[in-house]
Amino acid sequence: MLKAIIYGLGKAEAEIVGEPNVFSKLAYEEAGKWWLEQMGAHGLIRKEFKDPMKAIHEYISLMENAGLFSKDDISAEQTEENVMVVTGGLKCKFRDACERLSKEGFKEHGCPLIGAFVRILKDMGYSVGYTIKTEIGKPCKIRIEYLK
Repeated sequence: MLKAIIYGLGKAEAEIVGEPNVFSKLAYEEAGKWWLEQMGAHGLIRKEFKDPMKAIHEYISLMENAGLFSKDDISAEQTEENVMVVTGGLKCKFRDACERLSKEGFKEHGCPLIGAFVRILKDMGYSVGYTIKTEIGKPCKIRIEYLK
């Protein structure tokens, strides 16, 4: 059902706005904020870092413990100052929804799993922009730019 909601949100946004990535990104950040607040109830304790790269590695580990990421399926690296690239998602629980949007010509979209991390960066005081590219059968590529 959640896959259908993710697909439906992207598709409805594309119908209204022309692309499935403006409203859905904000929606996923707000959902991410709620998820971050609820983690303790699920036995997940998030460590806070001032360094975005340490924060993303902690986030990947936390999401793996929650059963939402597979460590062998996702990686992050800093490619430029204030830019990181997160690659992976072939084993993502929501992959079907993103691939369907991609198949329909919407390779750029929002992501419920990266939205929570974007929220972490914003809570750290960063201004954040990101793009997600999904191609069928290839890992997602998420480019995150962050500025203080």
